[in-house]
Amino acid sequence: YKACFGLTLKPVKGLIVRGYYDLMKDSVAQSTISAFIGYTTKKLSVGAEYNLQENHNMIKDRNYSGFSVYSSYQISNKFEVFGRYDNLSSVKIDGADEDWNIAEDGQIIIAGLEFAPVKGLKIAPNFQGWQPAESGKSFVYGAYLNFEIKL
Repeated sequence: YKACFGLTLKPVKGLIVRGYYDLMKDSVAQSTISAFIGYTTKKLSVGAEYNLQENHNMIKDRNYSGFSVYSSYQISNKFEVFGRYDNLSSVKIDGADEDWNIAEDGQIIIAGLEFAPVKGLKIAPNFQGWQPAESGKSFVYGAYLNFEIKL
């Protein structure tokens, strides 16, 4: 079975606070807790969230957590800058040398500029970097160009 509960509050204009919890039961119960807070004005959006999952894929003690912060600022009708930071980490199980999900643990940084030349088209050159948590692994980065087309 799976049971979940979410609550969204908008206490003042532009502010949103959201909490979420779910529980899935098989032979081992998996649970997820998530909290989000965000604020939006006409030009600025900022947000932060935290997630914790215990017994990932219903495997005992495979816990991990992550937090994210993101923001965007509208420079003009056609231009917006954006950024995001994520940090994902897991835990060590039964005296292991490394966290159980070490290959996926780490930090991501994304920053870019979105250009909307005409209605329905957005072009976003951006930088993305990944810092693995695994020792000895190097920072990996790249420049990207994303398109969004709405017909």
